[in-house]
Amino acid sequence: MDELDLLAGSIPEAEEPKKSIPVAKGGYEMWVVKHQPLTVSEMVLPAKIRDKIDTALQLNAFGHYVFYSTASGTGKTTLSKAIPRTLGTSFKFFSAREQSDIFTDIESYASLACPNGIPRFVVLDEADHPNRPEEFYRKLQGLIEDTQSTIRFILTCNAFHRIPDAIASRCFSMSFDYPKDDRDVKNAMYKKMMAIAKEETEAYGGTVDKLTVKEIVEKCYPDMRLMTSTMFNNFLENKCSIKGDITVISTEYTNKLVEFVLAGDDLGARKFVLENYVDFDSLFHNFADIIISKNILPPMARLEFNVITGQYEHMSEFQVNPYTVVNAYISKVILLLYKYRILQMPQQTAG
Repeated sequence: MDELDLLAGSIPEAEEPKKSIPVAKGGYEMWVVKHQPLTVSEMVLPAKIRDKIDTALQLNAFGHYVFYSTASGTGKTTLSKAIPRTLGTSFKFFSAREQSDIFTDIESYASLACPNGIPRFVVLDEADHPNRPEEFYRKLQGLIEDTQSTIRFILTCNAFHRIPDAIASRCFSMSFDYPKDDRDVKNAMYKKMMAIAKEETEAYGGTVDKLTVKEIVEKCYPDMRLMTSTMFNNFLENKCSIKGDITVISTEYTNKLVEFVLAGDDLGARKFVLENYVDFDSLFHNFADIIISKNILPPMARLEFNVITGQYEHMSEFQVNPYTVVNAYISKVILLLYKYRILQMPQQTAG
């Protein structure tokens, strides 16, 4: 049986397939779509989440939920859709960022009777960043109160602190921030990735190196969406086999940004951010993790760094131009490194 912990040493690679690669009929479906779990049983989840959801499924005892995590790709949105599918009921999916008034649609949906006593679900994605927040949360609070007999709400978000107490108190909150090194979850993710790898490579006569899949899981954990897309890129690079070196784009980007900062190169960092970043939701968290893991900050500097990171991450949620906030954050960190002599102050040019 394939186990992540039992891998010890590489396995011999098979020869490259000599036959031509067949063209996929009807077009090639992206793996992150093709292999997305549809039901709860198909998902990889930590025991603390699975036990609660499985019990609720057995009893048909669902309240409203807020699924939250600072990391992406941990299964919040997938689980919110899988629950009603597993129950055999319907659901409506909305993004809280939508400009239209989604509450008219929700009210109409809530007015329908529930077959077999099983409620329908409304999934509100990105519930921490709604369009017109005050109005959004006021209407949502009213709907939660008025639709108890037919609707259950599931809110997904990254920043739980942005959900008002009036909403959070009416929901069960569930963290999707996985432990740093949950071996049971990693092994389950490895088995899932191996199953996908074997299915996809066998269809085209390719091979799978177990150590490559192991490395993908280790580097991308806990983001299974990133695991799947990283493995797909490796599959394309190796002509329908999965083997050799991998590149995890998001991790590589953050490591490169850290290199610019540790070199005191604010202009290089600014240019790199401008050319490579679009989504800033996880930048601060990942950047801070890498800096702290390098163990280069003395205790007082580490405390200041944590405060600075929290301040600028909070600011980023409200700024019109996120590049301005990120560039200010980079400059602040570089100044901190100079202050504590982790970077040498540049020599002043006589003039």
